[in-house]
Amino acid sequence: PPSPSPPPPPTCTIFISIFKRNLGPGYVPFNFVNTGQPYPNVNDGTRMANLFNQLYTTNVDPAFNNRNGIFSFNEPNPPVSFGNEMLLVGVVRKFQEQLDFIGNFGGEFGSQQAAAMRIISTLFSLSCTDQVWANMTCSGTGPSNILYTSSVDRISESRLPADTRVYYGVLPPCTVSPPPPPPPPPLSPP
Repeated sequence: PPSPSPPPPPTCTIFISIFKRNLGPGYVPFNFVNTGQPYPNVNDGTRMANLFNQLYTTNVDPAFNNRNGIFSFNEPNPPVSFGNEMLLVGVVRKFQEQLDFIGNFGGEFGSQQAAAMRIISTLFSLSCTDQVWANMTCSGTGPSNILYTSSVDRISESRLPADTRVYYGVLPPCTVSPPPPPPPPPLSPP
């Protein structure tokens, strides 16, 4: 009998989840409507995937031939026009590629990686209550999860999955409106 074909090489999947938590005044949802424009301007999902490919995949090779890069937008099912969650999926060939992505993606305030995340937060109107997660499937050295958020008071670290690296202060901070000024003193009669 013919020998069985070799198993496919192992791969590592990287999931990028973006959650918009502030659904109040000023909330701008992700727009998943097909614009009719060519890639990457099809919708917010393809624009986000394109930005992740440009900003975070330097020296990282995809596991499959994807002309658009490592990350692709995983459209909601059933389809929706607007949403407050977005999922990107990328597959790399080996654990080292995942480590290279982690090096490109994770960074403290003031780093090149954090500056790239601020570009994304500005373009997609992310606010202080929002979160950007990277979940990696290959275990080993390095975190399995990376979280970008605004401030320490927005997350309970004890409730995070084990092996999560958190970067605070990269997404826009929440601003507290100053109290209104006191009313002017009454006018005294002439």
